[in-house]
Amino acid sequence: MALYPNGAQGASPPLAASADPVQPLAVTAAPTPARNVTLSWGAMAGANSYQVHRKLAGQAAFQFLAVVGNATTTWTDGTVLPPGQHQYFVQAANGLPSAPMTVTLPPVAAPANLTVQDFLGAARLTWDRVPGATGYHVFRMLLSEPGFSRPTTDPVIALTNTATQFFPGPQYTDQHMPKAQQVRYYVQAVDGAPSALVTVVIGIPRWSQIRKFPGSNSIYMNWSGDASPTSVQVLRAGTPTGPFMFIPGVDYFNGEAHVHGNTLDVVQYFKLQATYPTGMTESVVIQVMIKSGQKETCFGSVNARGAVTWQNYEC
Repeated sequence: MALYPNGAQGASPPLAASADPVQPLAVTAAPTPARNVTLSWGAMAGANSYQVHRKLAGQAAFQFLAVVGNATTTWTDGTVLPPGQHQYFVQAANGLPSAPMTVTLPPVAAPANLTVQDFLGAARLTWDRVPGATGYHVFRMLLSEPGFSRPTTDPVIALTNTATQFFPGPQYTDQHMPKAQQVRYYVQAVDGAPSALVTVVIGIPRWSQIRKFPGSNSIYMNWSGDASPTSVQVLRAGTPTGPFMFIPGVDYFNGEAHVHGNTLDVVQYFKLQATYPTGMTESVVIQVMIKSGQKETCFGSVNARGAVTWQNYEC
């Protein structure tokens, strides 16, 4: 006779009961942090071996998984299980099946610490690895689009080399993004909850260095970023909120501008304006003052927030 709790098709061939059938007792099933399940049971005198069967959430029949020796009373299902209720039973080769054990797997957690940055004209996303996740779906929406869509249909698989210097966790690079357009992203693991939203604008110019020279009212400014704007202009204002105005007589080079005619001993505010065929975007605002008594060349580096760090106190 069939020795399986539901006798459904798809189970392995039924075994004939022994003259003195026995049933595994004290069977337990516990999930692990990696979304596997570990089974254990009490040893059975006279058992030849043990068979493990499983029925996933939504399946109609139990499926045979493994045979373990009679000296073994524990076994781990290495499958990364989806959310839901899954059932197991254990049966000795010469005995009766145990009562089914139910294990409930919660939804996969949402990815934490999702970040996005402009990476050489593409959107580079990184996030924390989610325990038990088999892959991740990336969702994207431009402001001009009605809703989110997936730029890739296949799940993103996390890198197995966690020693990667710059991006040790899961990552995805969205290539060929339109410049000067706001793009929103979120990420969720397969069968998981969505992350928080992040936003990026591709093509924003980034200040890199400022130079001031003794006896001069000129400021030399350098920046980096996307190499494809139609134009980049330096704008100037007397307050951090503007209005920012076009500056006549600026000498522009590749990623550099020489801004002349600045007022001495007054803080002035500057920002970069980059124009693309798809729109316009602006850098963070920086503040610079040229001191009338400056005696040496001053070099300043600019961080992502627009703060200028000068090489010495006089600057």
